[in-house]
This record gives sequence, structure tokens and C-alpha cells, in this order.
Amino acid sequence: TGNTLFLFVQTHGVINLNKSVILPADSTVIIIPKNLLTPGINHLTLFSIAGRPVIEKLIYTPQEIAAAPEIDVVSVSGTRQEIALDFENQSPDRHFDKFSISVSAAGERTFPGIDDYMVFGSEFGQIPDDLYKALSDGTPTDSLSMMMEGLKSSWIDWNTILSGEYPLTRYSREASAHSVYGRLLNRTTQAPDPGQVLFLSLPGKKAVFRYATTDQDGYFSFQVPVDQNYRDMVIQPEDDKRNNSIRLESPYPEKYPLLAAAGSEVKTYESASASLLAVNYQVMKIYGSEQLPDNEAPVSFTRGDYRFYGKPDIELVLDDYIKLPVMHEVFFELMPGVFMKEKKGVYEISVFDPVENRPFEKPPLLFVDGVVVKDPGVIAGLDPELVERIDAVKSRYFVGEYLFLGLVNVITKARDFSNVPLPDQAVRLAYQTYGPVKGFSAPDYTDLTKKESRIPDFRNTLYWNPSVKTGNDGNAQVRFWTSDFRSAYEVTIQGVSEKGELFSFRKSIKVQ
Repeated sequence: TGNTLFLFVQTHGVINLNKSVILPADSTVIIIPKNLLTPGINHLTLFSIAGRPVIEKLIYTPQEIAAAPEIDVVSVSGTRQEIALDFENQSPDRHFDKFSISVSAAGERTFPGIDDYMVFGSEFGQIPDDLYKALSDGTPTDSLSMMMEGLKSSWIDWNTILSGEYPLTRYSREASAHSVYGRLLNRTTQAPDPGQVLFLSLPGKKAVFRYATTDQDGYFSFQVPVDQNYRDMVIQPEDDKRNNSIRLESPYPEKYPLLAAAGSEVKTYESASASLLAVNYQVMKIYGSEQLPDNEAPVSFTRGDYRFYGKPDIELVLDDYIKLPVMHEVFFELMPGVFMKEKKGVYEISVFDPVENRPFEKPPLLFVDGVVVKDPGVIAGLDPELVERIDAVKSRYFVGEYLFLGLVNVITKARDFSNVPLPDQAVRLAYQTYGPVKGFSAPDYTDLTKKESRIPDFRNTLYWNPSVKTGNDGNAQVRFWTSDFRSAYEVTIQGVSEKGELFSFRKSIKVQ
């Protein structure tokens, strides 16, 4: 008795209450004003005066439901009939710019809507079946809170927080760019090589250069724009004498939720329903009823928009001069301040420092079509007939914290790094951040000939559009045709208002 505790209430990182409480007896009642609780899963924790969690509890505070949009669609239809679905906004204070609609064969089991998932899915990961069934059945809020007894929040783990040992975050937040991850390992021992610099190059006329340094476990990352373009990427270590290899990692963390054990009761109707849908799919594949036309364009690479080194000190266009037989003579005759020397078949390239009035103590960084090459003999061995231009920077130049003591970039007429071999420790790949969105295939039976066709139409999904746009009045209409599959179909409509309010609605259509 007389113990002082601290009550802390948070909802997805939003602190709702933080106050000290005194327990004057073996049991007491603590009143929390309802208006202090953010809608969602409220996480209540009592801490001891030593700052350790004593007891935790999860309660559910539902979101106040505003005026729901009106969904007007027929409940019964025949096969190969057109159906119109009208979406009418009932609240002038809310505007739905766009939303998603799917019309699919209804099974015995439903799945969480976007509103339930954002509350319960983000809190627990996989929503337990009994909890989701209770949500679908409209179970009262108090009963839902009781069902969460024993569940563990995925949002905050006090034991982990108070241990002082924070988990390692390898995958950074991708706010404006996509990260390409990899690891530098020794070829023989497979041990990581920390503190090493790697280069990323995009072959092309306009050189793109980026660098990264491996961490203590040999991991590195580069950032690329988020778009559908292919990029011809070459990644290689700065030091090519360390017998290393590059292993590209998955861009997604290989951490998966634990699978819950199945109940003892086997629901045979689910397998029968799934089997019927599978038969429909196989029929559609056999008759080619659902094949989309191949509209994919051939792969073309996106090159750099500008040279990372800006305007060079020397920009030599070889077609402006008399043809010379070898690159050695090109450098000797046409590249003042940049020297190519050969001794017993070994080449070296140096740059004269205009400030110190002597050659730099280290060789410049060499490029062919924007890709770093370590061996000057590669440039010396090029046929001048294949070279379009040579750029040279004769001063010190920084990219981030990486210092160049001059640089030489030889641009070939092909501009794709195809005239020289790939360095031994380099990795070259065609990289695409994400692919184009596949269109939804659905027949149009406006033509009577198609409507009376004997080719079966056993589509399980009648309509799908992840981005239905509304008009200025917030209303929308979509049209689709039913298939030959007589079944109950579930219309699922989900979206987010301009104020961030989530909504999810379901309607049923019976095709008979």
C-alpha cells in the first residue's frame, strides 16, 4: 500500500498520458478521460519508481465513423451482364480523390480491410483469426479489448528498450530514393572486409559516379532513383588487390512473421472453394481467355543526366584532329598536362598539378565510358577509331569526401563500356527499382458476337482497379461484365480521404 507508480499511455508513438499515481490500497481505480485516448490500440503501462514495467494492457478505442459513402450496385445479375457501380460521397467535408475496387468470387473467409489492418495489423502483424472474426461480426469494443488479453504489441517492447541494446538497423528509410545493398567478402575465407571503398558507375557519355564505404560487417549501400527505368550498373571495389568479391543483397529484410499453428478443426469447405477457383483459372489458361497483349517495350538503359565532374579542363573530341594510330600518341600530342608513359610494356598515366607545378603524387582516377578502370593499359590498348572524346580534370576534385587527384574519362563511340573487359572484381547488372504495373484484363460483351461466343469465361475476379479517380463532386462510376461462373462475388472498396481517413466497404453480388 502507498506505492507510487507511473502510468504511461501511448498509441503508435503518440503519448496520450504520462502521470504518477498512488495505490493507497490493494486495489484502486484509475480514471482516464476518454478524450485523451487516440483512436487505435492504446498501450497502457504501469512503471515502478525504479522505471521498470510492472503491468501492461492493450485496449481498443474505435475511430468515430463519419458519413459513409453511398455504394449503389445491383445484388443479383445474370452471366455476361454489364453491371454499373456508383460511388457517391455523402459528406461534403470529406473528399476521396481516388480509391480501389475489386470484385472477386467470395469465399467462406474474408480478409481485413485497410481500416482494420492499419489499426490491428500494424499493432500485431498477422491479425489472429478469432480477433478478425470478432471485428467482422461487429463485436462490441469492450469485448475486443478483452480478446487482446495475452497479445503482444509489435510496436513497443519495453524489455528491449530498457536493455539499452538497440537492434541493428541495416535497412535505412527510403524517403526519396531506393537503396541497393551488398556485401564485400574475401573470396577465400568469405570474411567481411570493413572500411573499404566501393564505386558505382553507370556507363554512358555523361559519367555517373558514386562511392560507398563498407561497415564493420562488410555491408554497403548505394541510392538510386525510384522509377521504372533500367540502369546499367557497374559496382567494384577501389582496391582490386585484396581478393574480394561482391555479393548483392536482397533489398528487403529477410525477416518473416512467425506462422501461427493451425487449429485442430479442418474446414473442408475452404479447400473445396479453393479447388473450384483453381479449376476456373486452369480453364482460362487453356483457352487463353485472359491473356494480356504483350505491350512490354524492349529494355533500354537510362544514362546520366550530366557529368559528375562538371566541365573538364580538357575536352578533346578526336574527330576534330588528324587521325593518330595509337592512344599513346593521342595523349602525347593532344593532352597537355596529362602524360601516358610506357616502360617494358607497362603503362602509367599521370596528371600535372597546375598549383604545385609538378605531377600529383598519386595517379588520377581513370574511366572508360564513366566506369572506373585501374589498369592504364586498358586505355592505352583502345583503338583511337573507337574513341569519341577524352575528358580530363587536372586539379583536385571532391565528390562528397572522396578526393580525386585529377581524372581522365575516355568516352567511346559505343558509350556502353563494351570495348574493354569488365574488371575482375566488378559486378555488372541491369537494375530496375520496380516494374511496370500490369493492366487488368476483362472482356467487353457490348458486341453481341463476343457475348454469344462459346469460349468459356470463368474469371474469378470480375473487376480490379487500384486507382479509381473521382470527379470534382467526389463521385465515381465504374462498369464491368460478369462471367460464366455462377457464384457469390464480393465487392471490396477501400481508400483514404484527403484528410487521411481510412474507409473500407463490402457489398455482395450474386451471379446466377
